[in-house]
Amino acid sequence: MRRPPRPRGDQLLTLRRLVRLGGRGLLIASAAVGSLAVERFVWHEPWPHARAMMFTVLVAAHLLYAFHARRPTKGFFSNRWLLLAVAGGVSMQLAIVALPAAHRLFGTATFLPREWAMVAVGGLLPFLAMTLGAWLRSGARVTR
Repeated sequence: MRRPPRPRGDQLLTLRRLVRLGGRGLLIASAAVGSLAVERFVWHEPWPHARAMMFTVLVAAHLLYAFHARRPTKGFFSNRWLLLAVAGGVSMQLAIVALPAAHRLFGTATFLPREWAMVAVGGLLPFLAMTLGAWLRSGARVTR
């Protein structure tokens, strides 16, 4: 609210912005589909279990993306509403995966520790890649 509005003739979504958003979507989708592939073809879990893994990674990546999109300027924990929304999303996803009644309703299964590690990695990788990209675009350079 401190910045003036865009000039009337400016586009809301420029080609550059659309490409950036498409790249972010591709990162998140790759993490989700990659987790499905590992779950199904490396760990030989049944399809419903693999789909639950893919969905959980997708949710984790999107919840972390909210922090990238909002970019808190006063610190990671400064936006209480964002923290509350993400905590609510995490709680609902945990319930869907952990509660037996939800297994029947949503077709999910309880995850093993290795699968929770996959959720953490699959959710974090797109977030870290986007954050690194934003840092590099801002003019910061990696020193050797």
